[in-house]
Amino acid sequence: MHFYRLRDDFRIPRRWHLGDVRMGEQTGLLFDAGTTFTPERPLSVGIATPGGLPLDFTLTTLGVPIVFDELARRIATIADSDVQFLPVWVEGLRGPPGGRTEFAVLNTLRVVSCLDERRSEFSKWTDADHRDDLAGQYRQVTRLVVDRSRIPDDAHVFRVEGWRIALIVSELVKRAMMELVACRGARFEEVS
Repeated sequence: MHFYRLRDDFRIPRRWHLGDVRMGEQTGLLFDAGTTFTPERPLSVGIATPGGLPLDFTLTTLGVPIVFDELARRIATIADSDVQFLPVWVEGLRGPPGGRTEFAVLNTLRVVSCLDERRSEFSKWTDADHRDDLAGQYRQVTRLVVDRSRIPDDAHVFRVEGWRIALIVSELVKRAMMELVACRGARFEEVS
């Protein structure tokens, strides 16, 4: 099976851009830890580019995936145990805060240690970087390749251990997003 890094397609003209996901006054929520999240208050996200075209898939300014309801349902049919969908109100669209929303945060529940260091291009933090707490961790990954032999057969949506910025989907999820839903906003970069 092939795997793809799921990215935001910035080539779409006049598209919207979303800001940070908020829970009340709390900002900076990332949803990349691989654990379920129980919101204490309704989640919301602002539109950073008013009047832009709403998309089926968008990464916020901090890289949080926001998906349209129909897309969330399609992903869940394939990767239900890998994901949690949390309703999010997109400020500026119809509907009151706390009411029914058409969008959801895609919270990834699986993190897989699968970065193929032999074929990837990366740098790591060192003691000389004056960040002892980060020494040995990935500082930058410019070319990501995953080792398919280390990915469980039932993994369809996951983050990469050590480089959780990367959101990875299986070929089945990619096909569902593009063929079944005709997803606007997603770009896929093969990493396998």
